[in-house]
Amino acid sequence: MSKQTKVKATIALMALVSASAFGSSQLGYGNTKCSIYTMVQQDGGTLGSNIDSWTLGYLSGLNHAAAVDGKSDKLRRQQPDRIAAYIRAYCESKTDETVEQAVNSYWTSSIKE
Repeated sequence: MSKQTKVKATIALMALVSASAFGSSQLGYGNTKCSIYTMVQQDGGTLGSNIDSWTLGYLSGLNHAAAVDGKSDKLRRQQPDRIAAYIRAYCESKTDETVEQAVNSYWTSSIKE
């Protein structure tokens, strides 16, 4: 089995498994380790684009939840390429964390009300 096939199989399996320290389920690529995310991004395939799309959808969900709670549209001035650059840099420096943790870090540290 090639390295790329192993990575794809690992990520596909992780996408099916839901786990969280908070006891809630999560579907999608959020549980992907940053080390795998970084490797996939370097390969330049569609899987990296799929994970990037997941991050934008997850952020959109956070934004919608915040709006329901009466907060402003926090994504109004955000640029998708800036978000992706942040997630990549975060994952390169924190390889043991997950893509979800990278997105949550962006949400809490880079977005202003």
